[in-house]
Amino acid sequence: MATAIEFRNKKVRQLSLNIAVDIKFDEVLNTINDVHFQGLSAKDEHIHFAILEMVNNSLRAQRETARTEPIRLEYECLDAGLRFLVADAGGGFDPWQLPYDLTQPVDALDTNGPAFQSYRELHEFQRFGLGLYTVKKVFPNLTITFLDEQKNPRPWAEGQIYGTRIEGWLENNHV
Repeated sequence: MATAIEFRNKKVRQLSLNIAVDIKFDEVLNTINDVHFQGLSAKDEHIHFAILEMVNNSLRAQRETARTEPIRLEYECLDAGLRFLVADAGGGFDPWQLPYDLTQPVDALDTNGPAFQSYRELHEFQRFGLGLYTVKKVFPNLTITFLDEQKNPRPWAEGQIYGTRIEGWLENNHV
């Protein structure tokens, strides 16, 4: 059972952070690495890596769209595990353009297969399609919600999405 989140010598059950879009990467890394989890079977490093991937994607998206709203990062310890949320104003992404179906279990994906290779080539090896894959390895239960300008949920539609909210759940017995 996740009993607490420790952040800069304080123990809490919930932690909410606003991450400025113009922040330096080492500051993001230091902040995320300052979060520790007591009572989870998953390693802090695995959680940090997954969260850092989400925050980094959000930062890149918001910088590309020139939106300055802070990125919201939340952690919550629950009786049976850990929940996280990352919300941004980065314009969303087309889930059907990823090299895999987000509903598939990650163990069924071949990250060295032709779909991933084509994705990498299409993006001139600047994007690899591994972000959400990595997050699903640590947080197998993910919910991706696209948001309009009023932060209301809506289905993906090119040019009509203002931001994305990604929520993940880690059961304590998942390693």
